[in-house]
Amino acid sequence: MKRTFEGNALNFLRYSSVMSNAHYDMAERYRIRHRVFGLAVVIATAVVGTATFGSLAENTQTGEVWIKVGTGLLSVVATVLAALQTFLGFSELQAQHKRGADGYSDLRREIDLLLMKYPDVVGVPSEPAIAALDAVRKKLDDLDKMSPTIPDAIYEAASAKTPVYD
Repeated sequence: MKRTFEGNALNFLRYSSVMSNAHYDMAERYRIRHRVFGLAVVIATAVVGTATFGSLAENTQTGEVWIKVGTGLLSVVATVLAALQTFLGFSELQAQHKRGADGYSDLRREIDLLLMKYPDVVGVPSEPAIAALDAVRKKLDDLDKMSPTIPDAIYEAASAKTPVYD
């Protein structure tokens, strides 16, 4: 099978489209995870704060022991959730995937223009189109190195919804 300029450019175009979609999907997943954890922390700390003020305002009775224990446990849960939110770094991962997606999108547009600029290239190594395509390949390699890993399931889902260019 002989590779052509157009065939390689279309392969790069599809790959950059799939990777862009996959990174945008991952960024969205991490955005949601960050919000869910943040919401859980806010709710837990609000309940702890309310219960604490409520127990201070009332007289101590033997039936209130479970409220104090529950408040203490909820306080620990809120602390753990806040620590996990920081430790897991969902917002940072979201930003990394967003940068990767933007880079692949930019490259996809560059390949589109390259295909329009050189519609009749046959693939002779000395042609400027081949040098431009090699520059695209290098940019793809750099993006692959700097971008976070995409799980196989996310890549396959993005690939399934990305059209095949011919």
